[in-house]
Amino acid sequence: PELLKSLTAEARVNGQWVEVGSIDNNRTRLIRLDLTKVRTTAIRLHLKGTYGRPTVKLFEVRCYEGKP
Repeated sequence: PELLKSLTAEARVNGQWVEVGSIDNNRTRLIRLDLTKVRTTAIRLHLKGTYGRPTVKLFEVRCYEGKP
């Protein structure tokens, strides 16, 4: 029940938050999300829900520069 069900990733581009990826109906603990490639100064995640638990825990986020 504590498994993260859905999330949205946003990047701050030129001072504006832009959605760069999302996942719905997740069924795995390790989530790998391919994001739209943008030049950004910040990233934020909206953790939208679980499969029953009222709270969610996020332990690590890694971001890598994509290939040109």
